Amino acid sequence: MPAPDLNWLDSEEFRASMRRIVEETALINGIRIENLDAIIAYMIARLAQFRPQIEEQERIRAVPRTMSDALNSVRRLVDATIQRARNQGRDSINADTVQDAYLAGFCGFWPFCASTS
Repeated sequence: MPAPDLNWLDSEEFRASMRRIVEETALINGIRIENLDAIIAYMIARLAQFRPQIEEQERIRAVPRTMSDALNSVRRLVDATIQRARNQGRDSINADTVQDAYLAGFCGFWPFCASTS
């Protein structure tokens, strides 16, 4: 099969959408954000880490996933991050909280891990 078009992973639109999701989800949940740039950088680093595997996985899928699918995963990761912060009695999230949530749900957040189906 031809390689899927995943160029949206590198797009400013995708990054801006990620930022908007983090900001809106935190606002709705009454959670402060500490260093939004570091949170986005962490997510982008995970994408870069698994990019070759993601591309290979998507090549063999009958219906490749889209930017919308990835943004749904961003929402799930941010929701998990907020839940972890609340469970720890915190009223804010930062890149470390995102990392904790990511590691706790390792490979449950496509496209941030290549092993999700």
